[in-house]
Amino acid sequence: AARSLAPLHVPPPWFPLPTLTRPHPLRAPPYPLRPGLIGSSGILPASSFLETRTAFTLAGVFGTSAWIVDGWLDIMTLCGICLSGLGVLGGASTLSLVACFILYASLVVAGQSFTEGFEGDTLLLEVGLLAALWAPALPSLHGADRPASSMVLLLLRLALFKVLLMGGCAKMFSPDHSWRHLTALHHFYATQALPAPPAWYFAQLPDIVLRLGVALFLAVELCASFLILLAPLRGVRVWIAAAVVSLQAVVAVGGGLGWYHAVVVLLAVSCLLDDAAWGAVLRLRDAGGA
Repeated sequence: AARSLAPLHVPPPWFPLPTLTRPHPLRAPPYPLRPGLIGSSGILPASSFLETRTAFTLAGVFGTSAWIVDGWLDIMTLCGICLSGLGVLGGASTLSLVACFILYASLVVAGQSFTEGFEGDTLLLEVGLLAALWAPALPSLHGADRPASSMVLLLLRLALFKVLLMGGCAKMFSPDHSWRHLTALHHFYATQALPAPPAWYFAQLPDIVLRLGVALFLAVELCASFLILLAPLRGVRVWIAAAVVSLQAVVAVGGGLGWYHAVVVLLAVSCLLDDAAWGAVLRLRDAGGA
């Protein structure tokens, strides 16, 4: 019965997805959504929230008037975008990443129900803080090799281990028996909150393919996650990274949680693949191009 509902609940890709009354913060950048979500005229005004509660956020450091809070939210967002762009260009440093962490933590607090409790925001803050500890003290735009901190690398691998293991445990021990019966994907694509257009096609896949998909989900999250503890073995690391990237890519194509999957992918490739592994990838690319 659940399979028969898929074409009704998941629009085919040539249909525009309906506009959500309450936009989800994981599906779009925070800047254009900010006025309608936590602006002074939004659903949950941050200024009203800060007037009644004491919370750590830079948004209310100069007062809780609506125009002050709205202005600081925009300034913090733009500063975070600029600092993040600097990091992408190779100019990341401990100072800039700590600033990004503080700015985003402030936005998460001010975001209230739109950001609190979402695993993507928590993961981004956790990984962002570890990245600040891993980055050089001063920025460098020359791309010079820098020795990585073995302790921070271990913490990054433990963070990836935790993300995968907790995801698998949440499925196995949830009240929904469909994960344990390997039937979760029979209704997942038809009932997820934010389906992407390809989800309509995924919902039409044969029963055996959907069951195999659930089994692979659980295998990567519950079994492959423990192989991270064998990270000194390069071959094991490469296979784990490939499995995690493939899993996150498939979920993201069908809908998923937006940039949460990108964070997990970056976490996997950065803490599991070393220079030798990337060199092999580049050699394969060059050989294919030749």
